[in-house]
Amino acid sequence: MDFLSRFSRIAPGLSALVAIVAFTGCAEAPVSLKYEVKAALETAREKQADVYAPEILARSEGSYREGVLAIDAESARWSLARDYGVALAHLQTALSRARLAGSLADDRRRDLAERTETLLSSAHGSIGNLEFIFSYLSPNTRARCDLMHARVLYEEAGALRKHGDLTPALDRAGRAARETALLSETVARIIDRFAGSERLADYRRWIRDTVNESVSGASTAILVDKLRHTLTLLRQGRILRTYHAELGLNGSSDKAVAGDKATPEGRYRIVEKKNLGETHWHRALLINYPNESDRTQFAEAQRRGEISRRARIGGLIEIHGEGGRQQDWTEGCIALDNEDIDDLFRLVDVGTPITIVGYEGDNWLDLPESRAPKSRQALADRSPLRRGVRSRSRR
Repeated sequence: MDFLSRFSRIAPGLSALVAIVAFTGCAEAPVSLKYEVKAALETAREKQADVYAPEILARSEGSYREGVLAIDAESARWSLARDYGVALAHLQTALSRARLAGSLADDRRRDLAERTETLLSSAHGSIGNLEFIFSYLSPNTRARCDLMHARVLYEEAGALRKHGDLTPALDRAGRAARETALLSETVARIIDRFAGSERLADYRRWIRDTVNESVSGASTAILVDKLRHTLTLLRQGRILRTYHAELGLNGSSDKAVAGDKATPEGRYRIVEKKNLGETHWHRALLINYPNESDRTQFAEAQRRGEISRRARIGGLIEIHGEGGRQQDWTEGCIALDNEDIDDLFRLVDVGTPITIVGYEGDNWLDLPESRAPKSRQALADRSPLRRGVRSRSRR
């Protein structure tokens, strides 16, 4: 049989085979899908999927690479034998994973941002009040150092959040919130210590007696609250002025011996007014510390062995100027800024009673309505809870 005869017999089958190969093996390369995946991966990276959904993103990138390799391998084959099915499957998987990585990154960033904001708000609400309270402690106290650290964490968290670094921002915000919560507990313990102090009854009695003396004598009187760092001037039992006051370096303690840098507690009087040029501290009001009660307590403490027999009781406690330093710093005196001591100096005289307590408590609320602040909030408002506030209630 010649060639033409043989070809004519097999031609119909060959034509069918060519048609099948052309249909199944010559599909077009999924180039547009490849670029769609590439764009989806870039979008996912912009959403920081490498940080917030790294595993899904890595799998998408792996599928994308497999798809590109499959396209390159098939493109090198005879055109009639090419099959891009494997490449298509890899790229479709890569696309779905890239989109999932971007979506997860969005959700996780949103969640981190919300949690960070909540923690920062919590820390912010505490830091302002804590900074006021602890600024009056010695710079080297543990509580003040801890507060400075909490402030640094808070500011770092805010900066990181602003730059989109939400994971470290959340970590620092959480640490700032935890540290301020612990410091708030410290403040609460300090207040509880004063409120539960054995001297609280003394504080209440001293305040009441001082207010009554001011009312009955139609005169001025001074109340110093060491916890709130306030000096309140009364006239006829009413609040005339409230000044910010700074104490001794160990001001929260009651003075026991000379050199302990504590501010005394008790009822005293002004015994001398020192004008400009008569004191190193601008102006000063000398009080009669130690009084008889102080001397009795000092002798009893020595007898019990609580203080050395060689210790001295000390003296020269004043209300003086050169304050406004935003921290406790004196040797035991009460310091006001110069503007405030000038104001107080002209309003008081020798003999004006001065009562110094560790914690004023809510004693004012028990006084007759005409002489008491209207509410607990009114009492709290007499404490200048913002830095830079020198005097309050100048009415």
